[in-house]
Amino acid sequence: MSEGAASAVQPPNPTPIQNDSNDDGPGKGTGDPKQNASSLTILIFGTYLIVLILVLFYLLLKLMPGVATDTGAGTVTLVGFGKLLLWPETRLLLLAICAGALGSFVHTATSFADFVGNRQLVKSWLWWYLLRPFIGSCLAATLYVAIRAGLMPAQGASSMNAFGVVTISALSGMFAKQATDKLRELFENLFKSTPPPRADALKTTPASAAAAAAGKK
Repeated sequence: MSEGAASAVQPPNPTPIQNDSNDDGPGKGTGDPKQNASSLTILIFGTYLIVLILVLFYLLLKLMPGVATDTGAGTVTLVGFGKLLLWPETRLLLLAICAGALGSFVHTATSFADFVGNRQLVKSWLWWYLLRPFIGSCLAATLYVAIRAGLMPAQGASSMNAFGVVTISALSGMFAKQATDKLRELFENLFKSTPPPRADALKTTPASAAAAAAGKK
């Protein structure tokens, strides 16, 4: 067999999946049909996203108080659960959770549509699309609790605006990386510590300092 025929039957080197974007979204596929999601999988996930946005809109409309600054306990009627009595704090927390999922949905649905349109949706990223709205809800709830705990500038519960809670929560879900960086910065500043000085710290003499300087050269 000639050298040209031998090279023709060799499989091409696999191209790694890369993420060229600056966010934490999925990476581009390699075009390998074995790695790409099937048409049935795309249909299932597309249906999941449509049902999810309808549920989120329904919950937001139901949980939103009659007045933006309404502080009294009120009832919410949900299909299958009857009437629920919600206090203002509970209502705002649930609004934050739903809005966080809504913000993540915008990011998830946009990425899903782009990769499906380019035929580069990889099966290994399907769990990212599935769990992303839940991650946004957890992140928004954490951010809301941090604000209510006084770790960030905020007003009292009696004067908090429901639209403001929904806006901040939705943005934190949409821009999860930036929100996570802000929480990390908050945690580092809150628990910043200075190591205590050693009781047996070595004393530096002029001779040892000169020897150390000479060793670095």
